[in-house]
Amino acid sequence: MATNILNPSQSVRGRQNHDVPVYDVYSGRITDNPTQLESVHGLGNAYELMTRLATKSPGPYFIARANTKFVQGTIDTSIYYS
Repeated sequence: MATNILNPSQSVRGRQNHDVPVYDVYSGRITDNPTQLESVHGLGNAYELMTRLATKSPGPYFIARANTKFVQGTIDTSIYYS
């Protein structure tokens, strides 16, 4: 079972199916030492979490596939909510 990187006592959100890739959600800019916030199963779940976090706390966020670190999507809400 995959675990939350920031809180190992919590399991990863989303379907617990090994066929569904795990994605990491980060805050900050890709080139500026970003902070990993959470891991989730499925790109849709990762995107939903990223947009919810970005609305709640404006700033740049991105999603990367956990095993390859390949960036799958970005959002920056700092210009909308500042």
